[in-house]
Amino acid sequence: PWPNRRIWLGVGMIRSARMDLAVEKASELGVERFSPLLLSRSVARPHEGGGAKQDRWHRLALESLKQSKRARLMEVTEPLDLGVFLDHLPEGFHPWVADPTGGPAAAAAAATGPSPVALVVGPEGGLAPQELELLHQRGGHSVRLGGHRLRAETASMALVTTVLVSLGEMDPQGAD
Repeated sequence: PWPNRRIWLGVGMIRSARMDLAVEKASELGVERFSPLLLSRSVARPHEGGGAKQDRWHRLALESLKQSKRARLMEVTEPLDLGVFLDHLPEGFHPWVADPTGGPAAAAAAATGPSPVALVVGPEGGLAPQELELLHQRGGHSVRLGGHRLRAETASMALVTTVLVSLGEMDPQGAD
């Protein structure tokens, strides 16, 4: 199984095809649990009986598992409020937040140590100030992902990759 570290990813609800891409790539990169987040600036919202999207995301995670020869299937949760996502984090998880005004990943990596990580990426409009404040109150580290704004699906892939590199999980030893 790779990566060795547990990674959970919460992504603000975005348009369907873009969320599909985020789910697929998160699975390929070794995320353990993916949670669509219902945030104040989320334009996309689940419909009543939204289980069809969750079923689709589960199928995408399964296809990605097979394609990338992963050992563990990524869990995909139903859409959650940010507070619920944070409340369900097991003890010891360190939140990282994609934030254009954040600091370097090295600072977040130093504070994280060997702990598992929970990543949060906002929707198209980014995280609202009160959402950022909640994340910071819960120990979240804001991380800048380059010098430009990224689409949510790109930011989710960039944040996962940044975590993997910063925390030493991209070592090719043992990889096929």
